[in-house]
Formats: sequence, structure tokens, C-alpha cells
Amino acid sequence: MKQVKQRVLFVCYGNTCRSPMAEGLAKKILGNSYHIESAGLITPSWDNAAENAIRVMKEDFGIDISSHRPRNIASVNLEDFDRIVALDLYVGERLERDYPFIQEKLVTWEVEDPIGQDIEVYRRCAKAIEKLLMEISLNI
Repeated sequence: MKQVKQRVLFVCYGNTCRSPMAEGLAKKILGNSYHIESAGLITPSWDNAAENAIRVMKEDFGIDISSHRPRNIASVNLEDFDRIVALDLYVGERLERDYPFIQEKLVTWEVEDPIGQDIEVYRRCAKAIEKLLMEISLNI
């Protein structure tokens, strides 16, 4: 019998920093037993992950997210996911308000948004996501 993969969606504001980093880290940490994707509440005006996010993931974790393309949560079928992880309280509240049917599968983490900050803030952000994934990976 084929094992069904858990499907997890990471959501942040613009899908350029936190959620692509979470997606990359989760794929590495959780492996093939999970199907991992990411999205954002808005569609940013640029078409790739933030430069510092790409750099931190490559230099610190050996993960290449340079081909990541931001996508809006509106283009995602939320019913397809077993867990939806909001990467801060604001995102979690917006998801609950706009998509009340996901409440049972929604988990909210509090991870600082590094957008527009220096590389060290991106490093702290990635480390915080890694720690959350390591601590509660069986519960997402």
C-alpha cells in the first residue's frame, strides 16, 4: 500500500523570505514523507525570492531557492493541505478571517520578517525556522 504524504503549506506575507526559506528547510529536514509548498498573502512586485534569503539558504544550509517564484495564496487550493503554517500572528489572523474553513489545520508560528533588513536578520530568521522544524516536525 502506497503511503500518503502529509501536505504542508507555509504562508508569509509576500512569499519572498520566510515561507520560501521554510519550504526549503522543511524539504531538507522532513524529507520525502512530506509534500511541502509555500505561498504569500500578497503577490510582490518582483518575481523571485529575496536576494538575502537566497544567499543565507545557500551559504548556511546548502539549499538552493534561487528558482523560487512567489505566488499568492489565492492561487492555492487550501483544501489540498493537511497543515497550513502561518509564519506570524498577522498572517495567521488573515488566513483565519479570509479562509475560516482551514482553522482546524492552521498552525501559527511567530517568526520575524527579515524583508529589507541586513543579512544577519535573514540568518536569525532561517535559524528560528530551522529550530521550529526540528522541535515540532512531527506535529506540523
